[in-house]
Amino acid sequence: MESLRQAKAALRERMRGVIRAITPERWAAASSEVCAHILEMPEYRDARVVMMYHPTSREINLRGVAEACERTGRTVCMPRVIWATMELQPARMVKWGEGLTEPRNGIREPLPEAALLPASQIDLVVVPGVSFDPRGGRLGRGAGFYDRFLSTTRARKIGVCLDEQIVDDVPMGEGDVRLDVVVTPMREFRRGG
Repeated sequence: MESLRQAKAALRERMRGVIRAITPERWAAASSEVCAHILEMPEYRDARVVMMYHPTSREINLRGVAEACERTGRTVCMPRVIWATMELQPARMVKWGEGLTEPRNGIREPLPEAALLPASQIDLVVVPGVSFDPRGGRLGRGAGFYDRFLSTTRARKIGVCLDEQIVDDVPMGEGDVRLDVVVTPMREFRRGG
């Protein structure tokens, strides 16, 4: 167990340097490309309820997907952290970037009064990460929020990142959840495909 923790910590540290070196312009261009790709995917076309995150300055910005959802009548929700139980709770978002808290740890989330949705209603979850591998392995920030949530839903799971964040093998433990698809500006990796 300790060696798994050490392997994850080492990969996080290596990726922090990679991520810090990427310019804001590169993040913006990559975000546009990833959003355009998601909008063409069957997982998106078949979804009525989409869960996504509000990005930090060093994550893929999903504004293009959120705005497409708004235009086409899809429901968008975002994760809200319940710190007492260390869980994510899907909360409905009415308009991209509105009704969000001030950043905590650099992360904005829906206000407490936002309507909650059960995980069973979500068709598609788009998640960030520090690093991914071609088999749907995902390395997050280390608290396990997304893994605990993803294990409770049957929704299709898409990870998004830059090509530089793809590694051959993400160290995975028993509680880690593999994603169905990982999308970068240049590639798409399907688990088992």
